[in-house]
Amino acid sequence: MKQPNDLFPEALGNSPRLQWLKERGIQIAHNPDIMPGEECPETGEELQPWVAWINSDSYANARSYMRAGGPTEHDAIVNLAIKRRWQLWNEL
Repeated sequence: MKQPNDLFPEALGNSPRLQWLKERGIQIAHNPDIMPGEECPETGEELQPWVAWINSDSYANARSYMRAGGPTEHDAIVNLAIKRRWQLWNEL
């Protein structure tokens, strides 16, 4: 029989951060081949290794106000929240 572990209790549900992401329909992707600050050769747009977006099947198809990027996953999420004027999960 499995014994309870006080050091690592089993999660009873999504964390506040995961719940916040799910409620807003945020999708996240990572491209390890992109270095922060690298430019797109076709558009000159600054590329980011982490991207977050909403209301689209892909980052490329999302409208600019529905997507954001950053050097880390957290930065991409925060940048999207700033664009959308959302409070973060730890500010609610």
